[in-house]
Amino acid sequence: MKRKAVFRNSQQNQMSMFPEDLGAWIPADHPVRVVNQVIEQVNLKRLYDSYKGGGSSSYDPKMMIKVLIYAYLDNTYSSRKIEKALKESIPFIWLSGRSTPDHSTISIFRSKRLQGFEGEMFKDIFTDIVLLLAEAGLVDLQDVYTDGTKLEANANRYTYVWANRLSSSKEKIRERLEGFWAYLEGLYKSEEQEIEPLNLGKKASSEKIQETVDRINQLVSDKEIKAKIAKEEKKT
Repeated sequence: MKRKAVFRNSQQNQMSMFPEDLGAWIPADHPVRVVNQVIEQVNLKRLYDSYKGGGSSSYDPKMMIKVLIYAYLDNTYSSRKIEKALKESIPFIWLSGRSTPDHSTISIFRSKRLQGFEGEMFKDIFTDIVLLLAEAGLVDLQDVYTDGTKLEANANRYTYVWANRLSSSKEKIRERLEGFWAYLEGLYKSEEQEIEPLNLGKKASSEKIQETVDRINQLVSDKEIKAKIAKEEKKT
């Protein structure tokens, strides 16, 4: 007699799939905690003062700085990928306090708010955090050259390579970061020229989804029938 398989229950529709404190799911030595701790103590008064009163509310610039710095450490550079991470990645969701700025907001913030003094300040903060993580052995840069720029040599144009071991001096890391900033500048410009991508989710009605499910089930059923017929033919 064949024993019945037992499967663990997964509850997609339960009231809460995550703990109230998402930090409970993030290891104590995770780089996102370092980013959070450092930015919480950085003086961002000049950046805050650049905001004019009135109008609609803005996302907290401190939160935006945290998200961008961690995104770069996480090989996440395009505004659209950062927007996606803010909805799907636990470290991003925790760091942003469940805030979900869209790609346009992210792009405007870093192209308008992080210029001049604020832009240099952002670079200094990022560099110091990289050096801090490098000293702890948590992050490093690895050289991969493409047309003179240190980019990952593959089809993903948004990926810059970070390694998990320390093999470079602080000065070398600073030098490599200069190439990194040049890469990001090119990315920002290319994003401004991008055509809005096709939205593949919003127009999928429940009827269309059901039609697809029915079609897949029919294909599976047809294959099962064919397999049974083939099996019977082999017996004869």
